[in-house]
Amino acid sequence: MPKFQSVYIFKFLFILCICFIPKTSIAGDVYDEKIIFDFDGREWVADYANANKEMQLVEYVLKGESVFNWSEMVTIQTFPFKPDEDLLNSINNNYINQYNLGEVIELFKSNTKIIDKIYIHPDKNYPQGEYTLILFMLGSDGVHQVLYAAHDEKQFLNQKQHWVESFKNAKEFNPDESTKNLNSPLLSNSEQMIFIEYRYKTSEAPKNPIYLKSKKLWRATNTYMRTEKHEDVENEKHMQIIVSEPDLWAVNQKTKKGQHHVDPGPTFNTRIPVFGEKKDNGLREFEFGQEQTFFKHYGARQLKDEIIDSHECNVFELTRLYWVLKLYVRKDTNLPYLVSRKGPDNKMMSVYYETYQSNLDFDSTLFTKPEGISWQK
Repeated sequence: MPKFQSVYIFKFLFILCICFIPKTSIAGDVYDEKIIFDFDGREWVADYANANKEMQLVEYVLKGESVFNWSEMVTIQTFPFKPDEDLLNSINNNYINQYNLGEVIELFKSNTKIIDKIYIHPDKNYPQGEYTLILFMLGSDGVHQVLYAAHDEKQFLNQKQHWVESFKNAKEFNPDESTKNLNSPLLSNSEQMIFIEYRYKTSEAPKNPIYLKSKKLWRATNTYMRTEKHEDVENEKHMQIIVSEPDLWAVNQKTKKGQHHVDPGPTFNTRIPVFGEKKDNGLREFEFGQEQTFFKHYGARQLKDEIIDSHECNVFELTRLYWVLKLYVRKDTNLPYLVSRKGPDNKMMSVYYETYQSNLDFDSTLFTKPEGISWQK
């Protein structure tokens, strides 16, 4: 995990807030309340995210820069504990009084927001010094801290008024809990199905290169699913998984052996996470066929369009827990072409959709018990 390189005052605020934080987050391990505000029209991208039960952090830099080498930065920290106005004032006052921050000017104050202008004097840790605007804001379930920072005074002054107004107009965003079970239009029609051929790309070499080979997936609603992996000649494997809830058949077509499992219920929902997560780490419900629905539900930002492999794509960015996710949607098909995730260790994993077909006629033969298989218990 990279050392925080952003703003000197993060360390101070985190130490200050620890005394207010309960042992367990009231929002659980995944905290989705966000503060929405206007960036300044330039290309800002999330370069780093991290989280624990007490705090979530996202750091944005201008495209082409990084958290290790930045001229300007926007940072959001969220503390998921029950807010009130006294707490807001206490955090702000203690923050200013306990630490030698140099020049601090309160620019704006309301029942839910405080905006300070702060100048941090250069020292051995921060030889350039720093000019910062900081917003403390109460949400419904948490306290949010948003900062715009610049090393150069002229650049800071050029951007200051925009960020002051943006912070004043910042709004709270919460996913609609009534639609917690995501309902993608691609999976809503029981008479239709989708077909996806995809492959993974990682920043690390996998133990088995077959992992990076193309895979095939058919899916219809949350009841039917079929996957086929690339044939692994060396290990005599050609794996298929076929689901017709509550039945699941796992088959090795190379050896003609398989296993049959029955979902015990009481619910019968097939889950197919894009990145294969089984534990609830914020991405378990990010599934094939629900990519765009997931991004929209959790308040993704739309970035500048990009051309990927000659395809014009809309680009969406979403931070959730300690992940930075990007989704590239082809403009000609309005279907995903690429999705990537980056964790706090800076490791990258991507999924390329070589084929993505929707609204196909449902074919029940794809989801029936395979013939000619020796079933093992």
